[in-house]
Amino acid sequence: AYSLVKTIRYNTGIHTNIKSTTVSHQRFTEILIRIIAHVIHSDGHVSDKEMAIVIQCFQRIGFPTSRIPWLMDLLQSALKQNPPLDELCAAFNESFQYQSKLILLDMVYQVAIADDHLHEKERKIIQRICQLLGIRDHDSATFERQYANHQTHHHTDSHSNRHAECLAILELSGRPDIATIKQAYKKLCKQYHPDKVQHLGQ
Repeated sequence: AYSLVKTIRYNTGIHTNIKSTTVSHQRFTEILIRIIAHVIHSDGHVSDKEMAIVIQCFQRIGFPTSRIPWLMDLLQSALKQNPPLDELCAAFNESFQYQSKLILLDMVYQVAIADDHLHEKERKIIQRICQLLGIRDHDSATFERQYANHQTHHHTDSHSNRHAECLAILELSGRPDIATIKQAYKKLCKQYHPDKVQHLGQ
């Protein structure tokens, strides 16, 4: 089964739209990068690995390679001087719908665990971002479980951990039967189907 995180990352359609240089897509990128800068700063250390993860995140959604230098200039500028987090989240709320917020949250988590560890300060600022963006508790919890498990798998790759992760993705626990698992999977497929995110464009 595909997780909520993977579904958002690959199936939203933004990978085709982000190639555009329209005002709305450039604004999406600018605000996202500035929010990411707050997360990078939160643990008091800026690493090359974090910078590399930012590039990888944008390349994964189809950001043009030719615009990567502009992206890095924007990030460097944001790391030096940046509007307050609440102002950035307010601007994002005004311009973009809920699914775009989940894309943002996914990228924020990827950058936060660039060093394979989610620091407490990073966790707190991500929680603050979720509050400011109005991310539903269930969705924020799903992301946190996903990335907490990512950390765990760097230390152990046991079958039990993998099994627990899959159940958490499906919002299940205990020992569900096959019918229950199929029902949960179909429910999530409908909830995060690309047809539900038409506001992101073709």
